[in-house]
Amino acid sequence: MKTLKKRLGQLWTFWFLLLFVVSFLLQYPLYAVLLRIPRAHPWAHRLRVAWAWFLFAGIGLRLRVQHEAKLKRRTPYIYCANHTSYLDIPILAAAVPGTSHFMAKHELSKIPLFGLFFRTIDIAVPRGHRRGSHRAFEQAMDRVKRGGNIMIFPEGGILPGAPMLKAFKSGAFRLAIANNIPVVPVSLVDNWQILADEKWPALSPRLSRVVVHAPIFPADVNFDEVLLRQRTHEIIDKTLKSYHEN
Repeated sequence: MKTLKKRLGQLWTFWFLLLFVVSFLLQYPLYAVLLRIPRAHPWAHRLRVAWAWFLFAGIGLRLRVQHEAKLKRRTPYIYCANHTSYLDIPILAAAVPGTSHFMAKHELSKIPLFGLFFRTIDIAVPRGHRRGSHRAFEQAMDRVKRGGNIMIFPEGGILPGAPMLKAFKSGAFRLAIANNIPVVPVSLVDNWQILADEKWPALSPRLSRVVVHAPIFPADVNFDEVLLRQRTHEIIDKTLKSYHEN
């Protein structure tokens, strides 16, 4: 029975990938136009949010977002979320209001066609490359000064041991302190069960719960980068354990 369920899940994954690729190719000419015009980037982001909802409907995924505090639409935030699945990016885009810019590993910019996003609206972060990392940091500062949100997975990638949280890297918190921008912790509760990071993943559509926590302002932690990182980690870690420890 488990083997049959696994095979059906893998077939469902194939359907998701097919839906993803075909729908993206159909939209690509519109992205190519919108992303070449900086003033049109908010519309490009709205388009990819609509695309995310289309994909969710196509695979039977339901999204439930809980907001612990009301966030201001025109105030930039740095959203920090746990990372356990390739569904995290579209789910985070759909769950958070406003124009958002993802910071992600540089390897994603090498994927055919997707490189356009990382040359325009999003930010590629090279690993182990000091000059490239500094350039990415400056790009992120520019985005927030223009009123955009930064989306980042501070664990640095999808690491083994889901759903438990790993140590956070410091980049997001240095950016928050340097620009006096609040950090919003986000707990992605179920994505590791829906589409796990495996060689042959089996998609299991179900409810995806997202908790958007109250923002932490740099002044709340006396502009202490380490304390800001620790508090963000503790909030997400406590939330994940409350759902999964039992």
